[in-house]
Amino acid sequence: MSTFSLQDILVIIACGLAATAVMTLFLYAVKWIHVIDSNLLTTVGALFTRSHRDYTRLGLAIHFVAGIIFSLIYVGFWRLIGINQPIEYVALGTAFGLFHGLIASYVLVIFAVESHPERKVRRAGIGGAAIDWMAHVIYGGVLGFLYAVYLFA
Repeated sequence: MSTFSLQDILVIIACGLAATAVMTLFLYAVKWIHVIDSNLLTTVGALFTRSHRDYTRLGLAIHFVAGIIFSLIYVGFWRLIGINQPIEYVALGTAFGLFHGLIASYVLVIFAVESHPERKVRRAGIGGAAIDWMAHVIYGGVLGFLYAVYLFA
C-alpha cells in the first residue's frame, strides 16, 4: 500500500465530483419523468432548514461534499486491499455503492423523509429509498470506472 500524492487526491476528488454529478442527474431524471414526485437531494437539506429555497441549495451542497468524502473513503479502501485490475474497481465501486446506498437510504427514510415539510416527500417513503439506493449503486460504479480510467489509461 502506497501513500496518496497530491495529484492522486485531486484526481480522486474530481472522480468523486463527476460520480456525484452522474448520481445527481439520475435523481433529477427520476423526478422529471415522474417515477417519484420528490427530490431526495433536497430532503437532506430539509434536515437543517425549513426554507424551500435554502434546503434545495443546502441539500445539493451536502450531497457534493459527501460525494468527495466518500470518493476518498472508497478509493482509500481499494488501495488498502490492493486491487489491480480495472474491472475490479468498477465491480467493487458498484458493490460499495450497493452497501452504502442500502444504509444511506434507510437513514434517509428514517430521519429525513418522515420529517420533511412537504407532504409529497413524506409520501415517497420506500419508493424514494429504492431510487436513492439505485443512485448510490450508480455513484459507486461510475467512481470505480473513472478511477480505473485514470490508473490504466
